[in-house]
Amino acid sequence: MPLLVLGADLAWMRVPSAGETTVGSNKRIEFKWPESRPHEAAIDRAPRLALVAINYATTIVADGWRQPVDLILCAEVRFGCRFLSVTNRPIVSKVWDDEAFVELRAGSDLNQTRKAAIQGVVLIGRNLRFADLHGSELFAADMTGADLTGANLNGAKLQQAFFGGGARLQGVALVKAQLQGAILWDAQLQGAFLMEAQLQDANLLNAQLQGANLTEAQLQGVFMPNVKMQGATLWEAKLQGATLHFAHLEGADLLEAQLQGADLWHAYLQGAALNQTQLQGANLQNAQLQGANLRHAKLHGATLIGAQLQGADINAANLWNLIADPSTDISLADLRNITLDAITLEQADSLLQSVPELRRARLSESLKQRPGADQIPMMSTSVGPALVSRQIAHDWKHGSPGQLTDAPATIAPALADYLADQVAPLSEAIARRIASRVPNGCGDDALSDALRGPLASGLLARASTGGITLEPEIAARLMKSTAPCPPAEPDPTPKPLPPVSQAMDAPSSFLALPWSTWDWLWGRIQPTPPAP
Repeated sequence: MPLLVLGADLAWMRVPSAGETTVGSNKRIEFKWPESRPHEAAIDRAPRLALVAINYATTIVADGWRQPVDLILCAEVRFGCRFLSVTNRPIVSKVWDDEAFVELRAGSDLNQTRKAAIQGVVLIGRNLRFADLHGSELFAADMTGADLTGANLNGAKLQQAFFGGGARLQGVALVKAQLQGAILWDAQLQGAFLMEAQLQDANLLNAQLQGANLTEAQLQGVFMPNVKMQGATLWEAKLQGATLHFAHLEGADLLEAQLQGADLWHAYLQGAALNQTQLQGANLQNAQLQGANLRHAKLHGATLIGAQLQGADINAANLWNLIADPSTDISLADLRNITLDAITLEQADSLLQSVPELRRARLSESLKQRPGADQIPMMSTSVGPALVSRQIAHDWKHGSPGQLTDAPATIAPALADYLADQVAPLSEAIARRIASRVPNGCGDDALSDALRGPLASGLLARASTGGITLEPEIAARLMKSTAPCPPAEPDPTPKPLPPVSQAMDAPSSFLALPWSTWDWLWGRIQPTPPAP
């Protein structure tokens, strides 16, 4: 008997390691129930119920043997769980002022007066792997160096908690957790779930958030220089006034994120999805945006001095009052359909109210209309021309011959080579984003059609030599997209050129018109032969 107990202890009841996959409050054996049938007769129900029982027993035998303590006793009976469970409770060391503590629990801000009314719990270096603390209140808790790998902190109140000293929070669940003003520098939050978490004014200096999910998280005024967020998901995240110096957001998904007045100086955003992102007054000086998606982004008053936008998709973005200079590189970028619409006073006031008070002065200065606000500033193209709409090619006063083109087919080969050879190999997350630029079909967009075959072939060639890593489903999709799209049918109706006065305003851009336009002009100049 002692040997059996010892064997069971070594096999199933040891202290769980950080890599355990069966420990946690949300671990259950999953099996598929047979589909119900409408109007099923009682005589037919018994065999189906027996099938359910057999299916359940088979699943238990197939999966439960791996860890019966976690997957059967704990998950089904709530007995023998190998993790701490303290849910929906206040966890503090001492309360000095009951009234202030009641106010704090009722949702009042943790100001200096209320913070002095309690003594936060001290959990320095504690092993809290897979702990279930959901809904608990750990105001100003000190978790320096604590191991919270896989813990459940959903809905927990952690205002001004301290997670410094390399606290381990990989895979932790912090959905709707309240972490306002929390200290998380050097915290390890890889793959963490922070959907709708409250992180206003938190400190995430050097934090590790690779692959984390921060959808709709509240990050206004957060301080996170040098944060590692490669491949993270930040859909509709609120990052107004955030400090993101040298932040690593390569391949991150920031769809419709709010970054008004954010400081992204020298941030790494290669291949990032920034489509429909609000970047009014944002500082993107020296930011690395090669291959990024900025479609429909709002860049009113943004600073792009020194930004690298080679191969970026800036289609239909608003560039009013943009701050840029020749150090801004837009080689092979797609700038078709860009707009220069000014913001109204009501919109400006709304933007200022959405930003933390300490950042409003800087945003207000960025939104002040400057001379030439409705003109595109001078920018450079080092590795190939930028793609623009035909009208923009005429109106861009700072464009020079060879710097702009309105023909997608002229830049598609160079763009495909650049994205596949220069941008995609930087990381797996970036390669995944670059692969998403390969359309499944043809006919949606002239540039996408021209880019489809060359980019798919280039990425597959890189993957075959080990230059990039592609997931099997992505590689299979690219294999179906290597064939080039058929050429589009020519438009039989000639399109009139803009007035000559506009063309004279931009002589260098006029010289860069495609040959098709020159042929049309020559046909207009030639005298019409008399009818026989």
